[in-house]
Amino acid sequence: MEAVIHLASNRPCTQNEQYRSYYTSNLKDETLAAGASVEHKNVLLIPLVGDIFTTQRLSPGQAQLTSKEITVTNPYEEELVNYLVIETHLLIDGIIDFEFDQNELTILFPGIYIGKYDGRRDDVLRTETKNALVFIIAGAFEVQNRLLEPRDGLELSEVTEIEFEALSNEAILLIVDVP
Repeated sequence: MEAVIHLASNRPCTQNEQYRSYYTSNLKDETLAAGASVEHKNVLLIPLVGDIFTTQRLSPGQAQLTSKEITVTNPYEEELVNYLVIETHLLIDGIIDFEFDQNELTILFPGIYIGKYDGRRDDVLRTETKNALVFIIAGAFEVQNRLLEPRDGLELSEVTEIEFEALSNEAILLIVDVP
């Protein structure tokens, strides 16, 4: 198994007055200023803080997969919004509502999982592709014996199982199978 850690503090960043995007492999952690917009294509969007507007208003607890070009807009007059953008090759479109099943992974779309865990809870994901990106949204985890903190990423290759343990309460991680 090969692994590459992407520490949150070392992620490449693109920004201007309206937009900031941190890159981790095929995932972007984006923040939009009030009223700002940005274009994306072939992505999964997951709002984290505040709502975003695409073809409809999306809130945390929702995700949108699109194979078309789409405009993401911050609908607020004064507040920033934060969301994840995952580049994908899935040629399906859809919006889902999801709730966390505490201490287990939820499938957002094929090969894309999200989970919220209590401290000292562990789990295992068997992967089909043998390549995956693990991204820590909140809290701290030990993944494949590596400590990951908020917004850290871990690229894994030649792996059939991903073992992880939450090290803090309300810890949230995202796992994306990479073809």
